[in-house]
Amino acid sequence: MELDLAALYASSPEQLPETIELKSSEMMFKVKKPNEWKKGWSLSKKELKTYLAEIVPGKGEEIMKEIERRHEPKLVETDYGFELKMKPKD
Repeated sequence: MELDLAALYASSPEQLPETIELKSSEMMFKVKKPNEWKKGWSLSKKELKTYLAEIVPGKGEEIMKEIERRHEPKLVETDYGFELKMKPKD
């Protein structure tokens, strides 16, 4: 659905509203135009390790290990999680 909406807005943005009120749920649907918003910031461990190696040569790996030591305990979930997977073929 998002891809269809993006294609529609890309083809005729001046004819479509920037916000749509969803009365039944009392929510607001807002269109984010290209080059006018930023995605949530994330950085892979590999990318971080590369940056650290470039910025602080010789110390990057040591700093990365300390960041991992401090951050990994925060990644442990305390709630149930569920995953939908394809059933393996026999």
